Amino acid sequence: MKKFLCFQLLLLCGFSFGQVTLTSSLHGIVPGLTSSVLKVDTTGFNPGASGSAQTWNFSSLFTIGTAINSNYVDPSTTPYSSVYSSATVSNGDGSGGYSYYIQSGTELDYIGGSDGVTYVYYFDPLVVNKFPFSFGDGYVDNFSAYYSGVSRTGTMTLTADGSGTLILPSGSYSALRVKSIENYTDSTSSVVVHVNIITYNWYIATEHFPVLQYSIAQLSGSTSSMSKQLLMSAAVVGIEELSNNEIELNTYPNPATDIVTLEFYLKEEQNVSIELKNVLGQSVFSSVSEFNNGSNRFEINMKTLPKGIYLAEVQCGNGHHTKRIIKR
Repeated sequence: MKKFLCFQLLLLCGFSFGQVTLTSSLHGIVPGLTSSVLKVDTTGFNPGASGSAQTWNFSSLFTIGTAINSNYVDPSTTPYSSVYSSATVSNGDGSGGYSYYIQSGTELDYIGGSDGVTYVYYFDPLVVNKFPFSFGDGYVDNFSAYYSGVSRTGTMTLTADGSGTLILPSGSYSALRVKSIENYTDSTSSVVVHVNIITYNWYIATEHFPVLQYSIAQLSGSTSSMSKQLLMSAAVVGIEELSNNEIELNTYPNPATDIVTLEFYLKEEQNVSIELKNVLGQSVFSSVSEFNNGSNRFEINMKTLPKGIYLAEVQCGNGHHTKRIIKR
């Protein structure tokens, strides 16, 4: 069963500057939250250096596919709540599996999950986040679990190893990077498997979930393997799918100072209406053009517009999508 440790990132509506500290009130996970992520091409990706005043420039990241949404719910509404009765929040994998967590004022613990066939239970929970947590902080915790005749023992090491500026295709953000090293052994009477997962999470002050996550998982035993995964918030990268699944939209840079580029993919040739409105709902730019199937780019010159928040509205067929753009 897949164990959800990636917290499928967030709905981002702001920017943060200055020192970032993780707190349970700002970064804790509670029922009612919804997050959305996209996979990102890992080719050539390097998480960068640790330390203070870092600049992590990932402005050229390229997303793959469409957004994956995740809803966090009251565990009592899930089918396996009786097994994980101490859980305070749960989320599903979309195919019948659920993961369970305990959120307190000082930490977020993973206590297990089930798909209805396999039940993973952490009798010594895995600490996923500590609160408050600032640059330079660290924490080491042992954990133990059991499932289907398999015993799991391991150690989680958390380190807030970097702070500085995170540059994404949509703009720049003051961020805290938290590095986690999850090292555990699964063993039966005849098989022993060692797993090491290194994860880098970049957080900003105003969002519950990391805005960017990079993980490397290595497995060794009778066979060995390694996998990499890079996830980015659908909102922070500026990509969201229209309700009718006809178009994907990426806006950059965001915030913008003069030119903002709308990048979108069409499944077929069609007319697309693009309109930019101010916060009063007044149209400051509009265009209707025919675009080809595949990737398209459209530039809007915002140089003469006052600083503030604008809404880019894109209509395609029966679909309608609004994306917030900040003019600096």
